[in-house]
Amino acid sequence: MRVGVKIGPMNSEEYIEEISPYADFFEVYALPGYDCDFLLKYKKPVVIHLPHFRQKYNLCNPARKEKSLEALHWAVKLADKFKSDKIIFHADMKEDENCTLNNLNSFIKENFDSRLMIENVPPASWGFEHLCRTPEEIAEVTKATGVKFCFDFAQMGQ
Repeated sequence: MRVGVKIGPMNSEEYIEEISPYADFFEVYALPGYDCDFLLKYKKPVVIHLPHFRQKYNLCNPARKEKSLEALHWAVKLADKFKSDKIIFHADMKEDENCTLNNLNSFIKENFDSRLMIENVPPASWGFEHLCRTPEEIAEVTKATGVKFCFDFAQMGQ
């Protein structure tokens, strides 16, 4: 098994320097504008993770399409820079009745990148139900869009 460390704007460069000997790869939380060029010095693979609901991004919510596109474009830019072969995303929260798998599938098809991978999530968190919380829903998205699947071992909602 390979060990990855998720990093982002919340982590100091000192922390990353300290943890890097124990990491096989870095998973960058790709908040738009996050400058992570300093990671190039580590010569480790980098996986990109799109930001999500906590930062007001939500690929399944048409009302957040512009913001979600901003996040996806930034993630693709980082993936290109680091030669990443994975861009991970969550289906995210069902904020209202407009947040559907059909909207998610449409967003992905319109903005497809072969590196996209959907990651499993808990059934609910922060008071909202998640989409793609079951294997059946994840299979629906992977079949409809051609994205791959990324399994997260232990993710608990709040």
